[in-house]
Amino acid sequence: MIVDETNRFHRNSVHIAHSHAAPWINTTTNEMYIFLATVMLMPHLKKNRIRGYWSTYRLIATLIFAELFTRDRFTALLTNLHFRDNIWK
Repeated sequence: MIVDETNRFHRNSVHIAHSHAAPWINTTTNEMYIFLATVMLMPHLKKNRIRGYWSTYRLIATLIFAELFTRDRFTALLTNLHFRDNIWK
């Protein structure tokens, strides 16, 4: 359900025509499980900003995040994460 609603939300959203973001690829159940696990891991490795989890600076790098997602893909999923169709307000 979360996968379907996330994909539907993106499909129905207004998108900036000249955005530099990669084209949307529909998420899958497996990717959503990994995304949710990643979100649950984040509070245990506190960073000041989301982009900090993808830092390549040797003193603060946490490589697992880049192995799971590109920062852009993670942000796209986070931005489009949806649990219910807005039609049913």
